Amino acid sequence: MRMGVMGMAVLLGARMLVAAEPVVVTDQTTNAAVALVNQAGVDAALLARVAKQMEADLNVGVCVFSLEACDNGLTAMRRSRATPRPVFCRVVFWKGDGGDFRESLQLSPDAKVALVDVSALLGDAPDGDRLAGRLQRQAVRGVGLLLGMSYVRGPPCILQRAATVGQLDKLSRNFSPPASGEFMLKIQLEGVNFLSGYGE
Repeated sequence: MRMGVMGMAVLLGARMLVAAEPVVVTDQTTNAAVALVNQAGVDAALLARVAKQMEADLNVGVCVFSLEACDNGLTAMRRSRATPRPVFCRVVFWKGDGGDFRESLQLSPDAKVALVDVSALLGDAPDGDRLAGRLQRQAVRGVGLLLGMSYVRGPPCILQRAATVGQLDKLSRNFSPPASGEFMLKIQLEGVNFLSGYGE
């Protein structure tokens, strides 16, 4: 994956994270495996739709947490560690500078965190449905990549590469065969129970 200066800083800073501020739970799924951490001021109802779609696509619990809006990736990652339950991974929505879309999804595999720069998804002023689709796609891509899955050329799969938001809009919203089988195997090896959560 192409990695910019910010992404490298995230990876280097992951081991130096400290305790975060208290978190406010806005929506909670029992025994969730994936936490969506809203530090971009995304509408709560819209993000709840994203979580519901992810649960249907991935067959694992997804919870949503809301924090004060943040425009610094390292701070966003640090705060995200306050989620008050074991989860497999966190997808953190934060507000960056709206730069290169190809840098809008950054990963810190050691910390099991994917950072999604929401600003990079807003350039064409998308309506709610389109924005929800973009957030869901980036979140699912982040989960897959944190599992060690790789980008694919086909079939129509969420893990196809996208260089623009327009290309992202055209992707599937989930893992298509054979990637779906790879996802199921990898998530089970991580100790995640389907229709439930992590470490149960």
